[in-house]
Amino acid sequence: MESTLAALAAQKATAAIPIVMAGCSNPVERGLVQSLARPGGNITGLTNNTGAGFNDKMLQLLKEVQAGGLLSYWTNFEEVHRQSAACVYKVLTRAKPRELPIQRPTKFDLWINLKTAKAFGLVIPRSVLLRADRVIH
Repeated sequence: MESTLAALAAQKATAAIPIVMAGCSNPVERGLVQSLARPGGNITGLTNNTGAGFNDKMLQLLKEVQAGGLLSYWTNFEEVHRQSAACVYKVLTRAKPRELPIQRPTKFDLWINLKTAKAFGLVIPRSVLLRADRVIH
């Protein structure tokens, strides 16, 4: 949310200085850009909107685990910041923000809280554990 508020404040402050947002929520709906493909104006960067297929993947994982609160599947923010830095570089080398599409996250992390699962007597399937980026023991 802080990234979104910062982008809104920057937009209000200037229409001339290029702005690169990192992980902003719903930039089109909030009036920051005209569209993700063609932002228009002086703002570009990354949204944290995950796009098609993300909710299906999350639901599949929850069904496999059969319990909530034991896993997290979300955007890898280190990658968002790397992508944002690449976007800043493009702007600094004379690319026009209005011509740079808003990017969506491309890397997601799956964290599993095995300690909590064991406390509840739940078994996380090996197939899910093998896909985890981080397992909390």
